[in-house]
Amino acid sequence: DATHRTFRLTVKGPDGKPVPNASCEIREPVGLGREHIPGCTFEKNGSQGAFAETNEDGEILLSLPKKFRHLTIIVEKTGFGPYWAKCFGYGVSPGIPSEVTIELENAWSVGGSVVDKAGTPIADTKVNVSIDYKMLPNDTDPVGLGAVVQTDEEGKWRYDLVPVSQDYVQVT
Repeated sequence: DATHRTFRLTVKGPDGKPVPNASCEIREPVGLGREHIPGCTFEKNGSQGAFAETNEDGEILLSLPKKFRHLTIIVEKTGFGPYWAKCFGYGVSPGIPSEVTIELENAWSVGGSVVDKAGTPIADTKVNVSIDYKMLPNDTDPVGLGAVVQTDEEGKWRYDLVPVSQDYVQVT
């Protein structure tokens, strides 16, 4: 098709093995549908792009319009730190590669309990967790992730995507 180009994202773990079923939010261009992401589990369209999962080989193959200006893919998988892959370019310029391989890093978990002044657990309340994304080596603008988790009926919460390279987590 003269109006589209192919882009391949390969997701690997720190051991170099493919990471299947990693959740990928594919931003810019908006309007990608199931037909633009063949061979993968298409989850849904969102306000900023589409959501799909990597196949058993840890890949997502995209059929993208040639005229797009940039592409951002956010990758998350429990047990690994999140990744922000951003590619810039114009048209089919060399600024946008035809393929990118990323390596996720292992993650650790953080959690706690939310209680009121009397020490009574507070159920179903939001906890904001802030961490940094791992990014492509040539991307110098840090991007943070603000995740929201809910406390359970006992006021407990847990977040499992803190990269091992990050030794602290901001929680509010």
